Amino acid sequence: MIYINRLITKTLIAIIIILLCLIFSNYSDSFKKSYYKYYKNNNIRFNKGLKLYKKIIGKPIFLKEEGLSSQVIELSDNYELEQYFDGNRLKYQNNALIHAFNSGLVVFVGNKENYSNTVIIQGIDGVDIWYGNITDISVSLYDYVEKDKVIGTPLNNELLLKIEKDGQVIDFNNYINEI
Repeated sequence: MIYINRLITKTLIAIIIILLCLIFSNYSDSFKKSYYKYYKNNNIRFNKGLKLYKKIIGKPIFLKEEGLSSQVIELSDNYELEQYFDGNRLKYQNNALIHAFNSGLVVFVGNKENYSNTVIIQGIDGVDIWYGNITDISVSLYDYVEKDKVIGTPLNNELLLKIEKDGQVIDFNNYINEI
């Protein structure tokens, strides 16, 4: 019974927040403009919202706790690493499957300039990993992706990779060395 009451409370709080946002966007042009300016041009930081949610409401019912902060990167295929714009290019020697380096939420699926078909996964630690130049994408927007889940295959055996945290690009080798 306590679980049902807690679930109902969490659901009602979420509905109230959504309704307040809708009301403000309908009655305030400045709120609507700032919303479109910020959220349409930037990635939504789900990890900040999750921290606030945990602080106010408690443990989320929609995420699994295990594996969220796991950051072990295992690259089983042979690859060559080189600089590419503000990220890296990994050239694979054979047909490889691209696996998620970390658990997280898919925040973008589509075309990005210089990266072609791109999937962006935002980890619970706030690190965004861009997987560019991929085909046969097996994830959808807002899917929760476990570490090592297949995301797709690199086009022409080249994965374009960009790793960033708080808007700052992190070099691939530095990211691996940090973990």
